[in-house]
Amino acid sequence: MTTNTLRKMKYLVLLALPIFCASTCEKPVNFKVEPAAPEIFISSNFKDESAIEVEVTKRTYDILQEGTEEFVSDAIVSILEGDDFLGQLDIVFPSIPRAKPIYSTSAFLPQNGKEYIIEVEVEGFQTIRARSIIPPRIEIAEFYVGDVIKTQSQGINNITYDFPVFVAYNDPAEETNYYHLKIVQEIVEFSIIEGDTMPGRSFLNTIKFSGENDNNFVNAYFAGGVLLQDAPFGRQYGFNMKMAINPTFQRLGKLFVELRTVSEDYYRFHNSLDHQDQQAGGTGGFPAPAIPYFNIENGSGIFAGYTQAVDSLQIGR
Repeated sequence: MTTNTLRKMKYLVLLALPIFCASTCEKPVNFKVEPAAPEIFISSNFKDESAIEVEVTKRTYDILQEGTEEFVSDAIVSILEGDDFLGQLDIVFPSIPRAKPIYSTSAFLPQNGKEYIIEVEVEGFQTIRARSIIPPRIEIAEFYVGDVIKTQSQGINNITYDFPVFVAYNDPAEETNYYHLKIVQEIVEFSIIEGDTMPGRSFLNTIKFSGENDNNFVNAYFAGGVLLQDAPFGRQYGFNMKMAINPTFQRLGKLFVELRTVSEDYYRFHNSLDHQDQQAGGTGGFPAPAIPYFNIENGSGIFAGYTQAVDSLQIGR
């Protein structure tokens, strides 16, 4: 090894020493993650001629942004129509186990075609506000089913009823309207004692739709029914329905249809919930996160009005 080579190596060592000292003497960096600030969550879907019911909860978050909820029992909840104060909501504690307490109107019932404003005051938070209209009711023009086909299941006692369902409604062509169409099948249980048929309990089965026809105007809602904008199928919505029962102790009761004419806030909020549910189910890849739609000022949640038209018919006789 030559003298020049040794001299170069010394220079390299001297140059590296400050870098080494800087890297070894540097103080450790502490990263502090602050949880999101607590917020007030409002939940109210209300209709005409019925008391407005509002859930008020406080959400607190940990550093992983996992939230916990607690009911706010000392809120002041008021309803207004424009500048007119209509009343303060009363707190109602439920008699049903695990049901949530609510704030409810008692002095008046809301009317369709009118816009209402909610104001919620909770100590330590800014006044929470929201507004929503109850849209005019759109009536059901027709509700009927086609031929009912019964199929016996192999190896078990179940019988499957298969039939088409049609719902027509008079959607105004000159304006944008939003709907939540819900179908519910009644199941009636019975027992036979000494040759006599004795009625038992009945329960309602909310129908969940396939999402294969979903588009910008039709969205099968994960909790039941379908969300519609205007009349994408020419003012009539049709679908095939299947329902399995055990005929030894069950029979089909009435088939109910509920057509909710909903505010845009209702429609957008429930659409966003459905998109979140689809992502939670996993669709592969890395889809953009579904952002929930809220119409609450200084808080989160939904305050949305709707009207409803209902009809029913008997199935299985």
